[in-house]
Amino acid sequence: MTNTPVLANTGAMSQFIGAFEVTSKLSGQIYQCRFSHMWNGIATRHSDTIDTKFLSMAKPMLSAWRTPRL
Repeated sequence: MTNTPVLANTGAMSQFIGAFEVTSKLSGQIYQCRFSHMWNGIATRHSDTIDTKFLSMAKPMLSAWRTPRL
């Protein structure tokens, strides 16, 4: 018997983040979205960000979230 630690989130992130819908507050249109990728960016002189890629209606959409005080 081995004592191998088990991580709850093993595997690709897109496997445990399911598809979701977002309704536009501007137009009322409903968008079908799926998570695709996440990148952590740490720069010495610029703001640190977490960049996330979603597929919205099969088109890639990028979102950069500023994370001050990292």
